[in-house]
Amino acid sequence: MTIKAITKTTQNNQFNNEGVDKLVIFEGQDIKTRHQVVIDPNYAKQNGIQIGDVIRIQADNLGNTLLVRDSANPTLKSDIAEIEKTKTEIDAAEGIYNKFYSNYQ
Repeated sequence: MTIKAITKTTQNNQFNNEGVDKLVIFEGQDIKTRHQVVIDPNYAKQNGIQIGDVIRIQADNLGNTLLVRDSANPTLKSDIAEIEKTKTEIDAAEGIYNKFYSNYQ
């Protein structure tokens, strides 16, 4: 699996980079949590990634598909569908993601 051009950043920073090399987000919102990334829109389109999708940055013990919902594990597929539907569950301290899938406690 190869990921092209993932950037984690925020528009509000201490560098006051008003013009040169400024990341511009055309769709979605600025990064608000550690579970969000910005990806190239062409890459997203080519790989069927939409805003709010849960993607895998690297292979893990649950699978190696880029879109986590494409997993062969039915429980994981169901949980990811719930996480993607709510759009906020992935950051909930007592949510499905943090209870069962987060390696970043």
